[in-house]
Amino acid sequence: MHFQDLPGVVMLRERTVGVPQHVIAAKLGCTQAFISYVLAGKQRLGVAYRAKARESYGVPVEAWLTADELPPDDANDASHLETPQAARTSSIPPSRQPLDAAASEGCPAPSEAA
Repeated sequence: MHFQDLPGVVMLRERTVGVPQHVIAAKLGCTQAFISYVLAGKQRLGVAYRAKARESYGVPVEAWLTADELPPDDANDASHLETPQAARTSSIPPSRQPLDAAASEGCPAPSEAA
């Protein structure tokens, strides 16, 4: 698996432009060879190194997760809002009032509203 487009890799690259790999490795507590693989997208940082990358370079720990490892986005995930079929079926019969019944109950007709 390649990780070159992983946000963590991209952010670490951007935030360490001009910094020698051996300096990055020393800050994270790993080898220069491993940092070379990480920056090339051939490896990704483990959990302990992710925390050090956050402390040293401001790369969020979550930035190292792949798409299938991320928790669902509650704002875009409506699956928990789905109503089971049994709950959608009502035993109350639909109203038999004519559609213009609202006008006779004090609601102005569209031509009167203006």
